[in-house]
Amino acid sequence: MFVSAESTGSVLVYRIREGEVLDRFSLKMLQAGEVPNLLVPGLEEPSVLRFPVAGLRSLEEYVNETHSAEAVKGILEEFLAIPRKMKEYMLPRAELLASFRCAFVDPGERSLRLVCLPTNESSFYAESLSQFCRSVISAALTEKTSAEDVDSLCYLLREVNKGELTEETLSGLLVSEPEPLREPVIQPVADVLPHWEREPEADVEEEKTARVPLREKIRSMVERSKAKDDRLDDPGDWVLFDALPEPGPAFQRENGRRDRQRRSHEEDKKRERDCVLSVRQSGRTFVLGEEPAVIGSDPALAEVCLENNPAAAREHCRVFREHGRYYVEDLNTETGTFLNGSRVRMWEPERLDSADVIRIGTEEIIYSERLPGGNDFA
Repeated sequence: MFVSAESTGSVLVYRIREGEVLDRFSLKMLQAGEVPNLLVPGLEEPSVLRFPVAGLRSLEEYVNETHSAEAVKGILEEFLAIPRKMKEYMLPRAELLASFRCAFVDPGERSLRLVCLPTNESSFYAESLSQFCRSVISAALTEKTSAEDVDSLCYLLREVNKGELTEETLSGLLVSEPEPLREPVIQPVADVLPHWEREPEADVEEEKTARVPLREKIRSMVERSKAKDDRLDDPGDWVLFDALPEPGPAFQRENGRRDRQRRSHEEDKKRERDCVLSVRQSGRTFVLGEEPAVIGSDPALAEVCLENNPAAAREHCRVFREHGRYYVEDLNTETGTFLNGSRVRMWEPERLDSADVIRIGTEEIIYSERLPGGNDFA
């Protein structure tokens, strides 16, 4: 449960506890409103986050009133899409508060709204995927739920309760059809009675005669199928695709020109991007250019300064541009430079891609490629 939150009318208040670290980079991305399914927090005080929920309805109330399998599947499909959108904007999956009690729905757009808590203890309040799905499905099972929806919801609930649920498994369940419940096999009374109390069996010859038409029908179907296959063996029934002419020189020149234009357009788009280094803990950003950028603890030597990081050397690593791409290189440090969890070897630069994470000690620097003049990522 979201124990440190207080619902005060139209605002959800979260008080950061002592020792809890605020992720300022995530806070900055959330305040930009790039992920529409996440509530936009406001930092009123150094230790208070406020999430506006005016005009929203709680997820429990919404599902309870709709009480339909279609609404539940729509909510769960939207829930699965949120982590993928968060990954595009480099928001950690662990900061998503997947809690049924802190989930809301916009009644106008009928879209899900969740809380992304930008602290290092957000996972403490989150529920498991199975628990979240179980709560949503159970809330839709009411007295007003139709029999068809009850069958579909019970099927989902039965599959969710089978074991540990993953996002891939849930995605497959939402598109699958519910399995019909097996009817109990009832043994006929005639098979239970002793042989002297059973009715005399029908003539065996009559039973064989009744099955003859079905056998004849199957045999005729097989013969027609064979006749059709034999007819396809005639070469006159096939279209000779190998008789088509080969592409001429004019076609090849035009195709090559279009490929060159496409590659040139893609290179222009890459050159138009702003490549940025963002310090997650402080939220500071640095736009990269043609000159190398040094990351370190000395403000006089480093363009990206990590003053309060004891693991950072005065000149720890550098990010430089070569052949239109950026690379990170460790400058012979003892604590090392890590790219996406792997240590960067000295004198062996590693190429950077958008959303890569450079780690020095406990501090993370995120490399991103953004469209110029905004927060949109390329």
